[in-house]
Parts: sequence; C-alpha cells; structure tokens
Amino acid sequence: MEADRIMSHKRKSGPVGRPESSPGAGVLTGRGTGRFRPNLYWIFLLSFLAVAPGGTAFALAESTSRVIDRIVAVVNGEVITLSEMDEAKARNRLHLDIPDPVRVSSTDSDPAPTDREILNRLIDQKLQVQMARKNGIEVEPSEVDKLLAEIRNNGRYYTETDLQEALGREQLSLDRYRKDVENEIMILKLANREIKSGIFIDQKELRVYYDDHQDRFRMPDSVHLRQILLRVQNEEQEPEVMEKARQLVARIRAGEDFQMLAKGFSEGPDAKDGGDLGFLEKDHLLPAVSQALNGLEAGGLTDPVRTAVGVQIFRVEELTEGKFKPFESVEDEIRDTLYQEQALRRYEAWLQTIRNSAQVEIKF
Repeated sequence: MEADRIMSHKRKSGPVGRPESSPGAGVLTGRGTGRFRPNLYWIFLLSFLAVAPGGTAFALAESTSRVIDRIVAVVNGEVITLSEMDEAKARNRLHLDIPDPVRVSSTDSDPAPTDREILNRLIDQKLQVQMARKNGIEVEPSEVDKLLAEIRNNGRYYTETDLQEALGREQLSLDRYRKDVENEIMILKLANREIKSGIFIDQKELRVYYDDHQDRFRMPDSVHLRQILLRVQNEEQEPEVMEKARQLVARIRAGEDFQMLAKGFSEGPDAKDGGDLGFLEKDHLLPAVSQALNGLEAGGLTDPVRTAVGVQIFRVEELTEGKFKPFESVEDEIRDTLYQEQALRRYEAWLQTIRNSAQVEIKF
C-alpha cells in the first residue's frame, strides 16, 4: 500500500499517517519513533524469561548418554528433571514463555537459550514457587485463564484449540502448561508483595530525571505544508506530467492562489482541502522533499519534486521549532520509568537473597 512505503509517523495535530487516502502520502519516510513501554503487570515475571545477571553460576557438563528422563538438579529437596528442561525448550520454540516486560518479544530469528540458561531459569522458578507456597500464596483458575488469554494475544495462538494443537505437536499437554502459568502467577504475587510496597518516588527524583534527560522530552521541528500532487502512471508519461507541474508553479509564482489550484488540479486525497497536509516532522520527511524545502520560509514554494507517488509541489505554510515538553505533561511517564527501574533493582536483590540461602545440587 502506498502509505506503507512513504509514511509511518505523525504529530497529533496533523492529518498524517493514514492509509493511501492520507494527505501525507509521498512526503514522509517509513521510520517509526515509537518507544517500547513495558507493562508494569509483567515486571516481576523476569525470572522465567531472563537469567538474572550475577545469578548462581551452575556448571553444566555435556551428556552423551541417551536416557528417557533423569534428575538434573535438586532445589531445596525438590527435583528438576531432564524432561522438564525439554518441555521448557519446547515452550520456547512455540513462543509460549511468559511475555518479557523489558525486551521486545522474541522472534524466530532469536537464538535459542542454552541448556545452562534453561536450567538456571527452572532453578530460579523453583526457588520462587517454594517461597510463594511458604507464604500461603494461592492462585485461582480464573487468574490462570486470564494470563493464558494474554499469552495467546501476545503470540500466535488465537484460540484454545490453536494452543492445544501447538502444544500437542511438541508432546506437551495443556494441563501441564496451565500448571506452569499458575506457578508464574504465584511468583508475580509474591514479588509484588515483597517488592512493590517498598518503592517510593519523590518529586525531587522526578525533576532530576527530567533535567538529565532533556533530549527525550524534546518535540521535533515541524513544518506545515500544502501540496499539489500529479500522478505518473508510467515512465513515458513523466515528462508530460513534469511540464504540467512546472506550468502550475509558474502560475502560483505569478500570483494565482495555491489552494484554488490544488482544488482544481491536485490528484491527492487532500485536494478538497486545498492540498493541506498539516504539520509534519521535519526529521521524517523523504530526502527529496527535505532537500526541496531546504532554506524555504513560510510562504515559500518548491519546484516540482518527483517522488514515489508522482510529481509534487509544496508550499510552506508555517515552520515550528521543536520545544521541550513541560515537566507537568511528562511527570507520570517519568514516575513509571523510575518505578520500573527501582522495582527491577529490588527484585534482583531479593531474588539473589533467595538464591544465597538455597541448597542447590546440579546433576547435569
């Protein structure tokens, strides 16, 4: 689709970023500027998905024997088996690990976790489940259903039947997977109770973060444009269309009204609005458009510009210099960021304490 090739980002005040009917067609690059914002609900599920830095270094030896199942680790008297490691690998292949709140979700191109990483994850999970049980934490079936729905929505299994079929291909059962999900909810509840209550962000910290990260809160320079778009159906037609565009430029420079000519001649979806494209971020303009606009002030007119959608003529209506967002408008965003940073630090320290007091024997 035309718009997919030429635009992806807009300011809220400008009518840009829509599909082929968008007034911004042929003006913007395809670069996006979205920032990944982790969901706090997931922040304490890291133990299953990521081996914590500084965690217990479990030495693994290569196994050459062929066995159906055996014990690979004993954690405070509870065993982890080779089949559990195999099941964890299968879940990873199916992208059925609990969603990671910090990194972008894994893809098919990501390297598979090593046996060491798999075992460390299972040991950390076992330690936390044991602690949750000691603290009397329970999980309702409805809570498991809710998290399973989230996992399906974040993956590629849109119904329970899809999920069961995928699990079946890896010789996994839905009941066993539900148990794994139940354990992760236990861990979430325990970590929330142990970590969340001790976090406090004061106003001074928010202000310091704002002052130290000004670039993050700077709004980009933008330009308000109008256009006249003439379509080019094939290469043979291009000289004729370009000449028509030059004639329109000459008429505008001779004093004719740009908006009236746009309404009469433009083939863009914005023609009825006098070619109004609204405000566009200058950093995201196509190189050819950016070059044509270089040095123009408000009221300036470009020569015809050849782009992927045809031949375009632009008029600069207004230029806006990027400003910094007021502290008050980003205060909540900063609080969320600092909360997550503190939560992760406290969680790692808490998990390390559990590791240090554990009796773990590796048999792998």
